[in-house]
Order: sequence, then structure tokens, then C-alpha cells
Amino acid sequence: MTISIWRFSHLALALLSFIFIALLSITGIILSFEPVENRLYANDQSVSISQVLEKIQPRFEEIVELKRNEFGNIIISGIDTSGNNIDGYLNPLTGEVISEIKSQKHIYSWATNLHRSLFLKSTGRIIVLIASALLTLIAITGTILILRRQKGFFSRVHKDGFYNYYHVVTGRISLLFIIIISISGIILSFDKFGFFEKEQEMPVFETGNIKTEPTIKISEFPVFKKIKISDLKSLEFPFSGEPEDFFILQTATEKIYVNQFTGEELHKISAGGMKRLTDTSLDIHTGRKNSLWAIILGVVCVNILFFIFSGFKITLKRIKFRNKNVVKKEDAEYIILHGTENGSTKAFASEIHKQLINLGVKSYISDLNSYSYYPCGKKLLILTSTYGAGEPPANAAKFLKLLAEINQSNEILFSVVGFGSHYYPDFCKFAYEINNELNEKQWAKSLTEIHTVNDKSVPDFLKWVSVFSQKTGLNIRLDENKVSSPPKNIKRFKVTSISRSNDADKSFQICLLPLQKVSFCSGDILNIYPANNNRYRQYSIGKIGKEIQLSIKYFPGGFCSEYLINLKENDEILGVIDNSNAFYFPWKANKIIMVSNGTGIAPFLGMIDENYKKIDVELYCGFKNFNSYDLYKSQIDINLEKGKVSKTHIAFSREGIKKYVSGLLINDEVKIGAALKDGCSIMICGSLSMQKDVLIVLDKICNNNNLSLSSLQSSGRILMDCY
Repeated sequence: MTISIWRFSHLALALLSFIFIALLSITGIILSFEPVENRLYANDQSVSISQVLEKIQPRFEEIVELKRNEFGNIIISGIDTSGNNIDGYLNPLTGEVISEIKSQKHIYSWATNLHRSLFLKSTGRIIVLIASALLTLIAITGTILILRRQKGFFSRVHKDGFYNYYHVVTGRISLLFIIIISISGIILSFDKFGFFEKEQEMPVFETGNIKTEPTIKISEFPVFKKIKISDLKSLEFPFSGEPEDFFILQTATEKIYVNQFTGEELHKISAGGMKRLTDTSLDIHTGRKNSLWAIILGVVCVNILFFIFSGFKITLKRIKFRNKNVVKKEDAEYIILHGTENGSTKAFASEIHKQLINLGVKSYISDLNSYSYYPCGKKLLILTSTYGAGEPPANAAKFLKLLAEINQSNEILFSVVGFGSHYYPDFCKFAYEINNELNEKQWAKSLTEIHTVNDKSVPDFLKWVSVFSQKTGLNIRLDENKVSSPPKNIKRFKVTSISRSNDADKSFQICLLPLQKVSFCSGDILNIYPANNNRYRQYSIGKIGKEIQLSIKYFPGGFCSEYLINLKENDEILGVIDNSNAFYFPWKANKIIMVSNGTGIAPFLGMIDENYKKIDVELYCGFKNFNSYDLYKSQIDINLEKGKVSKTHIAFSREGIKKYVSGLLINDEVKIGAALKDGCSIMICGSLSMQKDVLIVLDKICNNNNLSLSSLQSSGRILMDCY
């Protein structure tokens, strides 16, 4: 099945049931407090029934019954030595009566009735049964979507918006609990409708066959000694001293009739498998006997409400940018086709379409699955994301097939823009496939080189807009507010120091102190907003003490580097920390090889500074010349002396024996191969061109050592943060 079918199923099931599931979740949250509130004493699993009887017999003239209520509390009914009728909670650990029986609070009785039957009796129970079944199916389809998107249930989740990210993360955590809740609810519903076996009737005893000798104390009855009070459901005492009256002991697994004189087990009825199943399901579904489990169930119900809300937020975002066309496709000169999974790519495409319309261009926009014949077409713009393991998004799954079948009669210039994340190894794979297929078409001619956008970066997209405008002569001015969300959790940072290199490229280091509470680690990303609007630039950070250290290459006129290089100590800037779970120091590794070029060294300097365990770290760095390296040399030398980095390998591409960092790895390929076989991890930070060269070398090293580069990447032993 295609991903669109699973998504449609997931959404359809949610739409059908969300009101009822929301009601069940809200009442479930309320009811999760009841077991916690009603639990009266500590765990009693170590105490036998015999021990409890020994403690309570001196306090009572007559005992009618001991029973365990739904919350695990023992209730005793009888007459005490003062002749008072007692019907209260018993502490089995001390034998004392704690309090009288509490009536159920109205809020809990109301929530129970609503939760079980929606106040609709049998009809309501049927609705609850259906809602539980739909919740199970929603969990299953959601699991399939996670597997398709993440290429594995436990793989790291890329941060693609708050609701997208936490919908997946909390879904993975809560999945098993949700299935347990829904299936146990289904079982209880079937039980209420009488689908399961009935309890066996009480046996008939021949009074003459019941022994009355030898008489022993009830606290010495073997059956009472071997059964824990925690397993008790009820213990009915004999009504009289006649032989035909006996103790009736009921546990979760059996009912035992016990001779009141000798303690002999007269008859035993084992609870059927379905009876045990329904009892267990009730315990699991309500958390009635375990306060911790009740709290967990309450949290899961909160999560379910979040799933409902976030799921609809994601859906609304996906359909937000509807295709608005003022010309028919048959008359359009510019055709914009988009492939999108959650609506983000459509936002970019819609904004370009709007700009073209404002410029008087006959523009037509649709999804890739709607590709058709365009008799007046002159330009074809394709903006598409990639899903999962290089697959097309749901609204682009048919495009390549349509492209093979439908040819255009006139020459069309095309431009392909791929949206993705370097977090995934199949970065913009589907966009590259489209670009390759179009290059094979006689009627298609490339207007621009394929362009890629990382993590919906507006600056990345603006680069393509600039090239496209130059090629077409159209003055496109993108409204960045329409394609990017305003910054959230923005913080203030104070400049504590700036260090500039003596090299002509004007690389520099800047240290920032957060002025507001914010957590960060080396390898995280700092988004800096120079103009205090939605435009930002991203930098990998190193953590030195409580400060953030950035290494930046200056570009004259650069949007952010020009701003940063002109800062002074004590100046303040605005930024947002993006936690990067994919690029943290691997503390469990026995050896770490760090590879960087230029300013990519920043997070490594922070990680090395924090290497208090003194894990074996070798640093491979490439710089243009010694002046570029001199900016970092003293910091590296200090950590060499402290043993936080064991060895450094430096390459200069413009000075002395000219060499790139990939050449350093080639020189040490035997040593690196042995280290990889021994469990070493490799971290790469810097430019994408450097990453490409380094991966070629590592692939060769892996092949020579019977290792798989892709396996090392997927298992987290090769970590990359390149740009």
C-alpha cells in the first residue's frame, strides 16, 4: 500500500472517532486520580491471610467477611468485642480498622458512567466498544506511518515543527500503552455483553461427609497460610457452627470451600481463562490496584488528547495552502507543481505562484500527481520534498509514471527545487530523480541547476529565487513571513569576546553568554536573527563553560556574518537554540575521530573541552593556511596538555605541503579501519563538499575492512553536521 492510503486511513479513523475518544480520554484522566486517592496503606504482598486473621481475631466478636475492593483496600464486616457493628477499611499490616467505608465521590461516579456507556446504556456501550476498536486501528496505522517516515521505529526523529515532532515522539512512547488501554477496553465491553463464560454454581455437599475433627485455629488453616492477603478477593465466614456452613475463599484464580473445623479444602473451582482475562483487563484498564499504573494511564490519556489536537493541526497545515488558479492549465505559461507531505513545501510553491500572478504572468499551480499536458507551457517549476527512504510524498507518488506517459509538444524550461534535511541520508533524493528524468526528455531543457533547501531554510530558498529571477528577468520579491514561522523561544545573548584571525578570509570566533535560562550542548544549533525578523542564519555551537562559542567565516555584505563581525563586547543579539539530538558527543564510544574543515571545528572544541572522561579523541582538521588555524591553536594545545584530545592532524590547502582533510584520512586509512572495527565513532562537521570527499574515503576504508558505511551511519557511529 502507498503511504497516502495509510495516512488517509489514519486520518479517516481519527475523524470518525475523535469526539468519543476525546470524551473517553477526559473521563480517563479524571478516573486515574481515584485509585491514587483511595489507596490507604502500603503494599501488603508479604502478608498471608493467616497472619491477618491472627491480628484481627482478638479485636472481633464475630467476623462476617473480608474482601478486597476495586482499589486494593481490604474491607472487614463484623462485630467488635464491644458489640459494635463494624464495616470499614482494614489495615492488614496492623489489624486495625482505619476508617468507615467511603461512598464514591460524585465526580468519579459521573465520570465512570460517562466512560462506560456515555449515559446511553447498551447503545453507549456499543459506541464505546467501537471507539476502542478504532483507537486500536489508529495506533496501528500511526505505527505504520512512523515506520515509513522514520525508516525504523526507534530511529531518531527529525524536528520538523513542534506538532509534527511531538506527535511522533509521544506517539512512540505511548503506543504500547494505548494499545493496552484499547484492547482491555474491548475485552471489558465484550464481557458486559455476556460473550464470555459464566461462573460455575456452588457445589452441593453431603453434610455427613464433612469432618468436624480435629479442630484447629483458623489462623492455622494451611490454605490461609499459603495464600497472600494481596491475592484475596473475598473471604466469607461461616454463618453458623453447623458443618454445612464453611469458609468461602475467593482469589483471582479460584474459589475454595474450606471446612470451618479442620481447615480442609472441601471443593475448589478454578476461574476460567476468560474470567481471569476480564479481571486482569479490568485491573489494567482502570489502574485500580496500582497507583503508579493509574498515573501512567492518566498521562497516556493526556497524550491521546494531544494526539487529537496535534494531528488536526498537522492536517490543517497540510491543506492550508489550497491551489488558487486564475488561469486554466491549458492557457498557463508557467506551471508550478509541488510535492509535499505536511504542507510546508506547498507554502513555498504558493508564494512563488502569488508573486508570478502579481507580475502579470500566466501561472498555474497544482500538485505533482496532477501533471498533465500544457499546450502553452514555457516554464515548469517543480518544488518537492522527499519522504522516508527517498520516497515521493503522497501527492507526488504518481508523477514519475505520468511523466513517462505524457510528453509536451513545445520546449519547456524546467527548474527543480528539492526540500529535505541533511539529517537523513536520502537528502532530496526524489527531487534528484525528477531532475534526472526531465533531463532525459527531448522537450525539457534545464533553466537552472537543481537546487536543494535544508530544513525549510528561507535563506536557502532565496538563493534559488535569486537565480530564477536572473534567468527569467522577473523581479520576484518573496514575502518571507508567508513561508516561515515567526521565531519562538527567542533569547537574548551577550557578546563576551570576539577573536579575529590574521588571515585575509577574516574568520573569527565569538563567545556569547545567554542572558535567559536556556539549555544547550556542543553540537546544538544557534539560529541568529540579525534584523529581528524571520530571517536567520544557523551556526553549530561549542559549549565552553556556560558560554556559547561560534566559529564564523566572514563574507563581505553577508546577511549575518557582516552583522556579527561588527559586534563589540557586551552587545546583545537575539537567537534561538535548536537542540540537535543527532550530533552529540558519543560518550559510550571507546574512541572518537573528529573531522572538520574551517569553522566546522566549533562544536568539536566544545565537545573536547567537556571530555572529562578523557575518551581517546583524534582531531583531523583542514584549514586554508596557518593563520586560519592559529585562531584555534591555543585552545587545542591546552586540551592536548590536559589529555582531553590525544592527537591532532592538520592539513593546509593553500600553504606548505598543500593537502585537504580527506588526504589526512587516506594517510591513516589502515589505522582508521582498525579503529572502526574496534567500535570507534566518527564525527564530521563542516562544508558539504568536504563531507562528500570524506565519505568517499570512509566508504573505501569500510569496503577494505568488510564494514558497511550505511550501517555505521544508521547505527549512529558516523555522525554528521555539514552545511
